[in-house]
Amino acid sequence: MDNALRLQYLQAMGIDVWVPRASRVSDLTLVHELQDEIATPKLVEAQAQVIDIESCALCDSQTQELSGIGNQQKEWLFFVEVVNSDDDSPDLLFEKNAGLLLVEMLRAIDLSVEEVFIAPLVACKALNQDTSSEFCWGHLMSQQKLIQPKIIVAIGDKAAQALLKTKQTLASLRGRCHYFNKIPVVVVEHPAYLLRSLLEKRDAWQDLCFAKQIFNKER
Repeated sequence: MDNALRLQYLQAMGIDVWVPRASRVSDLTLVHELQDEIATPKLVEAQAQVIDIESCALCDSQTQELSGIGNQQKEWLFFVEVVNSDDDSPDLLFEKNAGLLLVEMLRAIDLSVEEVFIAPLVACKALNQDTSSEFCWGHLMSQQKLIQPKIIVAIGDKAAQALLKTKQTLASLRGRCHYFNKIPVVVVEHPAYLLRSLLEKRDAWQDLCFAKQIFNKER
């Protein structure tokens, strides 16, 4: 990645850096580029990844089966808590601004959406119901077996608690390497939370850098 572009992403995440004025990328160009990238990732067909939802406790109140975003053939697997929204679009894993921030976070460690697979924490989205991990444990297992990643990143506290079968807070889990079926797991705050807590963007970037270090050791 071009150094000027990387610095721009770090600044967007709240990481203070100094850079000569001439090397800055315009904010408008950056926003357009991010919007294009988050809008175009190919959605994987739901039938290829959703488990038999008849055995899932969410099935009775299901509104939509969910698909992941990205490339199932890649070595990075991200699990993310499903966005609860009035918009029942099947591909809505993130609200727009949170999705754009995630793209920035990935690019800051030299990754793109096309180089990872982002899977929902549950196989289907229901209204007015807690999407806790107990409903879709089989979904998490099937995704890990299907993709066979080198590393897993849990985005948000619910994803972290589901994968690690714990009630510990994300703050107590971050900064350490955990394991899910012998696959390294790193936890990071959800982009939607970071949009409300700008001071914690630096911690999220450090967590992703930590994940990149672990990934490089696993290769």
